[in-house]
Amino acid sequence: MKKTSEFYSRIGKKGAEAFWNRFRNDPEFRQRMKNSWKGHKVNYKKIIEAAKLGSKAFRQRYNTDKEFKRMIDKKLIKSRSRGGSISLKNLGEDGFKKRLERMKNELVKYKYSDKFGNKFRSLLELKVANFLSSNGITYSVEPRLECGYHAYYPDFLIQGMRPKIIEVMGIGTERYWKNAARKIYSLLKNHSQFEIIIITSFSRLAKKHIGEIPQVNILRWSELDKLAQWCRGSTPGL
Repeated sequence: MKKTSEFYSRIGKKGAEAFWNRFRNDPEFRQRMKNSWKGHKVNYKKIIEAAKLGSKAFRQRYNTDKEFKRMIDKKLIKSRSRGGSISLKNLGEDGFKKRLERMKNELVKYKYSDKFGNKFRSLLELKVANFLSSNGITYSVEPRLECGYHAYYPDFLIQGMRPKIIEVMGIGTERYWKNAARKIYSLLKNHSQFEIIIITSFSRLAKKHIGEIPQVNILRWSELDKLAQWCRGSTPGL
């Protein structure tokens, strides 16, 4: 009888469970294992090289083996949770937003509203909403845009012949801006018709990570008056 990968996976899990049960409950065995581990030397350089070779082999097979690619893509659809894709699928758009609203994390709770009843998580977003409405610019808040396996919710969308997205970004860490760049690249890959403007106090980091993207403009808060011109068709020209 041919052994499947599922069979070996099940046997491996049972073996690991038996090992750790004995490790926890048998002091002599535990000490013997600890003594043997002390002599082990970790070669991080070889680990990194092995990981790179494994990644290269995986990508090569993924790009050349259609059946393997189909299997991996199917697993990604089921398992990928970045961007809330699983929650979106299970809850729907309204249910997903209600879950966000119930969460304790202050970064995702809606705390402010404009005169139209749109909800915002920060005073800066509300400031932009009030600026747009005072300049007669119609906007929608957090519309759902499909981006491959994920959904993207920009802060503001301005409809028109060339639709425009406004993002308010108020965190000054490298990781935050790297993630922002990845999100913007994904958006433009799936929706090349959009133009995007980023409003931020961290213009240096913004220019470093997203300043080279042709369809993206960066606006400092001190230049907010240029936003109305941009929404009507002209570029702030920073």
